[in-house]
Amino acid sequence: MLTGIALRMPESDIWVLAEAAWLHDVGKCAVAPEILDKPAELEEEEVEEVQRHVEYGYHMLVRMDNISPVVREAVYEHHENMDGTGYPRGLAGEEISLYARIIHIADVYDALTSRRCYKDAMCSAEAVAYLQSEADKMFDGAILQIFIEKVVGSFVDNTYEK
Repeated sequence: MLTGIALRMPESDIWVLAEAAWLHDVGKCAVAPEILDKPAELEEEEVEEVQRHVEYGYHMLVRMDNISPVVREAVYEHHENMDGTGYPRGLAGEEISLYARIIHIADVYDALTSRRCYKDAMCSAEAVAYLQSEADKMFDGAILQIFIEKVVGSFVDNTYEK
């Protein structure tokens, strides 16, 4: 939401962004826990199953009349990359919804800075370095810069890093 605010999105759009962000990984509930929590490297079929979470989530949300098409699309697109190498459709640049481009950055930052059964957490500086190395490839570079300044900077400035 902080990124949306910094982008001067209208309040109604910020609430749509929040809803899509809350729901972005809902499809993971259809992926077997033994795959999601596997402490070793995933096999190719397991990676493909994890990637299907965007489709699972989209199809779950389609059945809910109270979820807007914009939210469903953001959930479906949140692993698309700016250079077209993401999934599920290989969208690129502006073909990817603004909501999905914002969520993608926040999702990867969260994944990098969170401890998981298969990896240790990175510190914010390492995560930011990785994100910056993927600017305009995985991530929208302009949105990434705002995320780093307004979101990550606020955590570091408030000593959450110490």
